[in-house]
Amino acid sequence: FEQLSEAVTYNVARLGVGGAFNASGGLTRFLGALDGFPASASLDLVRSSDVCRQVQNIYRSAQAFDPVADPQSWRSQDVSGFEVPRPSAQKLLFTISKMLPLSYTLASVSPRSQSGSQELTSEYKKMFAQTGGTSAAPTDWSSQAGLSIEPNCSGRGLSYSPPHCLFELGWGSMMFSLSTEPPFDGVLAVSEMSQRGNERRPKPFVQPVANGTPSLEELVDAADRVYKSLNTPSPDVFFLSPMVGNCLTMRRLGPSRRDKASSGTPGASEAAPQLTPKLIWVPVNPLIAPPWKLAPDFSAWHRQWLHAMQAKSSKDDSKQLDIDVETDGEAVWWFAQCSLSSASSVMEEQGYTLLHLEHSFAVFVLKVAWKAVSSLLRPATADLSTISEAALPPPELGSISLYDHWLKGWHCSPAAHTLFGLELAEGAADLGKLHNRSVPAEVQQTALCNFVRAHKIPLTEDSGQCDVPGKAVPVLSQRREGQSWRSWELQDLLEERGKAYLLESKGRGRCLPDLGFCECFPPFRGRFCESEEPGIKDST
Repeated sequence: FEQLSEAVTYNVARLGVGGAFNASGGLTRFLGALDGFPASASLDLVRSSDVCRQVQNIYRSAQAFDPVADPQSWRSQDVSGFEVPRPSAQKLLFTISKMLPLSYTLASVSPRSQSGSQELTSEYKKMFAQTGGTSAAPTDWSSQAGLSIEPNCSGRGLSYSPPHCLFELGWGSMMFSLSTEPPFDGVLAVSEMSQRGNERRPKPFVQPVANGTPSLEELVDAADRVYKSLNTPSPDVFFLSPMVGNCLTMRRLGPSRRDKASSGTPGASEAAPQLTPKLIWVPVNPLIAPPWKLAPDFSAWHRQWLHAMQAKSSKDDSKQLDIDVETDGEAVWWFAQCSLSSASSVMEEQGYTLLHLEHSFAVFVLKVAWKAVSSLLRPATADLSTISEAALPPPELGSISLYDHWLKGWHCSPAAHTLFGLELAEGAADLGKLHNRSVPAEVQQTALCNFVRAHKIPLTEDSGQCDVPGKAVPVLSQRREGQSWRSWELQDLLEERGKAYLLESKGRGRCLPDLGFCECFPPFRGRFCESEEPGIKDST
């Protein structure tokens, strides 16, 4: 209640304690809520607008947080810092565990400015001799930009880190710490599972990912190679910091192989793809309403930000006059993120579907786990005037639209208006036209492109809806993400009739019938290994 600035009238039906159609089961839950009121009551406030008065909850009221059946530790805050009517990561994983076994490990990719310098395990210290056996210390640019980014379980904005909640409960972790500033080095800290609390946890094993790579995108590629080579069960959770990349980064950090059962080969394993987390947190720009797609080139944007920060830190007045890119505040990092529609498209390629939107983070669940979590959700068009919520059937996969997710997860949230200053930024007010169906598409597109130009957001080559003057060309997209090669790197080629003869006769690949898939020999890529992608050093 300390976070509310004005009086609010609460309706018992909004407390998530049952309802008129569930009198017997609802009474116990209602009394349990009153026993700890207001702390035990889940508040579900909505923004005052016509569209928000009709918006429905994504989750069943008793399933977001049950004050009677759920442990108090399952109540958590999202990126806004508010407690919201959505299940915590702990509850989601508990529900998934009824269908899929948990590995009790998590993975995250975060900037060095959040983790600080780390001491490497003894056998790797020689690789970092110039820094005394530790990873390079971060600069103070983040503090100069007015950012408070130390990650923790109850963090807000750029400090938000759901993996830390699980880590404090004893989950093992694989935390990539990448220096997003020169010299662009990276380390991986692996911690074992332990009892709750960190006092009994063994010291983490810290190994190098890369040392002194030329750019952030090549550092991310190095992290991808290490991530795909980990000989561990799939982590339960994967978290991507908005200070390291956006949804396009997930194409690099995607699964290392597809389900072999899809090949149709008799006896092929039906195990889930390797290193495919059950839940993935992906940062998004919530200002862009579905179905509009926007995929900024994060690497190009980050180069702009680094150049501006270098000029800002310089004592040369002439360099400071050259600063024409926003550097301060949190909003600029969210503007470099994909729209919800673009992020969903990328994750659909990886075998995931949107579970819910937490303001500026989209949470995706592995499709094979949908059946487990669907019991927590309510159908998109449920009519509670004739049937109780508990009697509603689980929604089908994909039946809840992205627009409904966006309304509930961002637009209708009372926190959205002032959160991180996003809606107060230049051109943000006009983005309201994107979800106004009475506004012509041409006017909506103009509003979107004006916002992109105002904040100098470089776009990828496939974001053709805005012709941005001086658009930065992605350094790696011309070689590594050209055509559809990257999508073939994320899965093993399915064995098809005649493919073995074709690949082996031309020496471009081979098929492994016992495993049910084929593979291309470098530098060939594609369904039939028909495309050639030379390596960086092939010309030498």
